[in-house]
Amino acid sequence: LILLPYKHFDAQSGVGALILSYAIPMIVSNTGGLSEYVSDSSCIIEPNNHGELAEKSKKILNDSVLYEKLINEIKEKKTQLSWETIAEKTISLYQSLLKENSSQVRR
Repeated sequence: LILLPYKHFDAQSGVGALILSYAIPMIVSNTGGLSEYVSDSSCIIEPNNHGELAEKSKKILNDSVLYEKLINEIKEKKTQLSWETIAEKTISLYQSLLKENSSQVRR
């Protein structure tokens, strides 16, 4: 279990992105873009809430079904955020914009 209990964060986390490749469940603070790395609210804490961090850590570590569910969600998130998936979405967007632009030019 990886803990990223930031008090303040304005961007994305290199550590969070790296952890996705290992498929290890994370608990992150609800600050910056950290929550985008997890799909389950049981993995998000409010900044500077030590009690919530301890409670959610114990829950995840003691519940093997939840732990496996979180691993599967991380694997899915890893696929969603992969370079290949992002490239496909970018290409699709450009193609749709080109089609839209070419149909407007013909009018």
